[in-house]
Amino acid sequence: MPVINVESEKFDESVLKSDKPALVLFCAQWCPFCKRMDLVFQNTADEMENSLTFCKTDIEKQSAIASAYGVKTIPTIILFKNGSQAGKLTGACTQQELTSFLAENK
Repeated sequence: MPVINVESEKFDESVLKSDKPALVLFCAQWCPFCKRMDLVFQNTADEMENSLTFCKTDIEKQSAIASAYGVKTIPTIILFKNGSQAGKLTGACTQQELTSFLAENK
């Protein structure tokens, strides 16, 4: 499943109004930890494509979204359910840690 690149004008539609919970990776192109998280995030998306919507947003291009959700460190992953923030994971993690985070915040 492809990870959706989300810009501010599509954030509400793709994330907050998603019919499934949405997982958003907040990152930046210059960040080495974010580049590492891209693979973890994509692998998780491939495994869980039917249960979640996977999105990512570049905090430099979409600073208003990052600011609105208190993203001060990258990478940050936020889980949204029914239009609200349901969980937050800050810093690079393994695929197992990401899967555990999702299980804890179901």
